[in-house]
Amino acid sequence: MTIGRYPEWSVLAARQEAEVLRTMIGKGVDPKQMRDEEYSAPTVKDMYKRHIEQEGAKLSPGYLRDVKRTYRDYILPKLGNRKVADLTFSDCEALPRKISSQDKPVRANRVHAILRRGLSLSKRWGWITNNPAEGVQHNREEGRTRYLSSAELKRLFAALNEPPYQTSCDAVRMMIYTGCRCGEALNARWDQFDEEFRIWSKPSAATKQRKPHVVPVSKEVTKLLKRRSKKTKSEFIFPSDETGVAMTNIKRTWETVRTQAGIPAVRLLDL
Repeated sequence: MTIGRYPEWSVLAARQEAEVLRTMIGKGVDPKQMRDEEYSAPTVKDMYKRHIEQEGAKLSPGYLRDVKRTYRDYILPKLGNRKVADLTFSDCEALPRKISSQDKPVRANRVHAILRRGLSLSKRWGWITNNPAEGVQHNREEGRTRYLSSAELKRLFAALNEPPYQTSCDAVRMMIYTGCRCGEALNARWDQFDEEFRIWSKPSAATKQRKPHVVPVSKEVTKLLKRRSKKTKSEFIFPSDETGVAMTNIKRTWETVRTQAGIPAVRLLDL
């Protein structure tokens, strides 16, 4: 086992270190094995990769994107090269605290929740014995739900008739009529509805609760679906283009019609 190089290590210092190593060996401890295990110990980057591999298929597409973005933008830049076993409570508390200081208290809570989940999995994998993220206090979150007034809805529906890209406008209408999440609307397929377009059978992979959900829809939704069924042959109700693949984002459409309708800068559900 190499101790170091001369002249960085003096002869006296090397002899003293060698004596320490001999003492460890005499107690039945292998210092080289300890050093090798430390070098090969999993890092937070390794935790991220295994976290996605193990749980990615279980998460909704929208939440999976958020998990990846949270690791990429917040966790990995600060902790990516750290050994998972070396993380302390202070490390796990400092990261959301810094994000909170940037006037992002809700995002700080999400970052901590995802970091805590990754460390919980690491404990299950045998990488650590205790989760250092446990006990970090979350920021208080105020309710942000806002409902449009009758006048705003009237202006909004009028604005939805203006853009030429009516597929994404129809997706917005679907969300308003049903109260569904953006991912549920954009990934909706024709085979999820009955022949009369009156019952929506949502698969577990498409719902936030990860459970199948059967729900009747309104007459407005039935009319919308009948109209759309004559416009597309895609398996998806709201395809992005001629290839028939599902849309992934309608933020631009929402911002356009929202502005035209004179509605303040608010998000439509989880757009």
